[in-house]
Amino acid sequence: MSDTHSTPKPARPAPRKRAATTYASSEKTRARLIDAAGQLAAEVGFARLTTRAVAKRAGEGIGSIHYHFRSKAGLLEAALRHALDWPRGKYQGRLAEAHGADLDDPRVQARVVRAMVRGHIEDLFDPRRPAWHQRLVNQAMQRGSALFDVVWEAFASHEAERFFRLLDHARPGMSLRRKSMAYAAMLGPILFHCDYALPIHRVIGQDGYDQDYFRELEEMIVNQTLHTLGIAAREAEQA
Repeated sequence: MSDTHSTPKPARPAPRKRAATTYASSEKTRARLIDAAGQLAAEVGFARLTTRAVAKRAGEGIGSIHYHFRSKAGLLEAALRHALDWPRGKYQGRLAEAHGADLDDPRVQARVVRAMVRGHIEDLFDPRRPAWHQRLVNQAMQRGSALFDVVWEAFASHEAERFFRLLDHARPGMSLRRKSMAYAAMLGPILFHCDYALPIHRVIGQDGYDQDYFRELEEMIVNQTLHTLGIAAREAEQA
């Protein structure tokens, strides 16, 4: 009888653990591709973007794009949805609370305006947010395509509807054209400061915007919007 004992084989990882590791790796690959696509699309535009260039920047095989997104169009849509889904809980919470109150009250109207203006500033200039997000959204908004529809359904139409509902209470009878102009007048300066940040920084002699600049910008836009709505300054101060 032999005294030799066989060496036990190492236990294999549990299938559930292997599956979780594979899923996490797959999600990281997907995230790298989305980030690379967003950066490149912001730099060269949708038309000149190639899946090969995206794969190279992401450090992934081109087959990964087809596996996760099927096509260039699917990849661009995923990148756009990622930009639109950036966490906006604080802003949306304030806005929902303001809209839940009496919109016939000028003080409530002033709170809604401030919530919208401050929310957009905080959202677009969040230092954690990748710069390509807004550039990608801007490109999609300038084209009558499926990507435009993604932005419209996910964000733009709902934001405009909220502001239009406020106008229905503050300025009854305002035409749709005038509502659109008022919305553009409110949102335009914020988008301008985002899209043309570098020349503005040079003009003001700073490397970037500071919190004092954002506070002054907010006050200017809020006051202009309240003037459009016909809300007196004293009512706004009580808001």
